[in-house]
Amino acid sequence: MKQWVCKVDNLESGEMKTFKIKNRQIVLVRNGDDFHAVSGICPHQAALMGEGTLKGTNLTTAEVGHYCYGKDSQIITCPWHHYEFDVTTGESLFDSKYKLKTYTIEVSEEDVLIDI
Repeated sequence: MKQWVCKVDNLESGEMKTFKIKNRQIVLVRNGDDFHAVSGICPHQAALMGEGTLKGTNLTTAEVGHYCYGKDSQIITCPWHHYEFDVTTGESLFDSKYKLKTYTIEVSEEDVLIDI
């Protein structure tokens, strides 16, 4: 069932915002024209993910000592223990047993809708 979340212009690119939808904490992230939604509760110890940070991360490279920054505005970090999660998949960058629930987002003209 689709649920209205906000207007497209309510979030700038690189920004995240927490919404309470049907008694669930949902963090909505905007990266350019793409929107992603994940659970607002960390699966590790239930911290509020919306109080964390949105950033990028170092990517794997073939050359030792060479670092490459990527996934800008796609990594949400838990405010308590700094677990990092990819908002596009919900996958943890640290431990595969932890994963944030992801939600399907639809952008319809000026509105952002979530499939709950």
